[in-house]
Amino acid sequence: MERISPSEKLYITHGIAQDVRADGRSRLSRRVLRMESGLLSQSHGSSRVSMKSGSTDVLASVKVEVAHGNHENGWVELSVQCAPSVSEKMDGRAQEEMNVELTERMKRLVVVPLSTDDLVIVPSKSVWVVYVDVMVFDTSGNLPDVVSMAIYAALRDTLLPSIKLSGDKDDQEQIIQVESDPASGRRLSLDDWPVCLTLSKVDKWFVMDATLEEEMCMTAQISVSIDRRGHVCGMQKNGVGALDLKEMQAMVDVASKVSPEVFQAMSNVFSDQDAQDLSRGHVAERSGFLA
Repeated sequence: MERISPSEKLYITHGIAQDVRADGRSRLSRRVLRMESGLLSQSHGSSRVSMKSGSTDVLASVKVEVAHGNHENGWVELSVQCAPSVSEKMDGRAQEEMNVELTERMKRLVVVPLSTDDLVIVPSKSVWVVYVDVMVFDTSGNLPDVVSMAIYAALRDTLLPSIKLSGDKDDQEQIIQVESDPASGRRLSLDDWPVCLTLSKVDKWFVMDATLEEEMCMTAQISVSIDRRGHVCGMQKNGVGALDLKEMQAMVDVASKVSPEVFQAMSNVFSDQDAQDLSRGHVAERSGFLA
């Protein structure tokens, strides 16, 4: 990874202690995100999330396929990869390790079962499998949060194709016909799907939405996954430093307090996009919205 000098580390640490970070934010302030959806015409859903004042840039794509067999419900397959442009900030096998680490972290924290009403086509015979592929083009810190929000926005943009079944219900050879018109599809229910909110401990303080330089100064980090109802769905600690129970509880409390603002900001973005589509009578080319 990139290196940071002792003087830079001291400057960042002292600034955080005074509640004035290097970019002017307070300890618990987040950077403004730019969100775009419906960018990839060959996907069933897609989104791009980037920092308004940073280099972080993440693209998520969703494709759905039919799986046959005795499955009780469909499922989500997730993969996160970093583009070669990110490798300039890493040494050796760090990029490959980061791909694995981000993929596994997202699987543990944000991948939850979707509704059977959404994914089951024919009970115990056919279901939808949702493939989510994420590409990280660049990072300026706090990747787990941005990746999780890109995944959420792409799933929210996803339209499950409308289908027709030919043949009798008891017929083992029922034929699934997929409607060719994408507009006839339906959206996924995401009430239980969470996003990540990550806090990093620098010295004895913790900050939200850490920059890349701040992450180089941290001793420990906690990513908390929270759904739109405010339920904590998971938590993962990273870093070599220790956290006592009071610190962990305080960090989870902060994430829980901030989560309604995050979901409301994303909801406003989606509403603006839907209004734009409705006014034009079709899915419009979107220039991006801020959250």
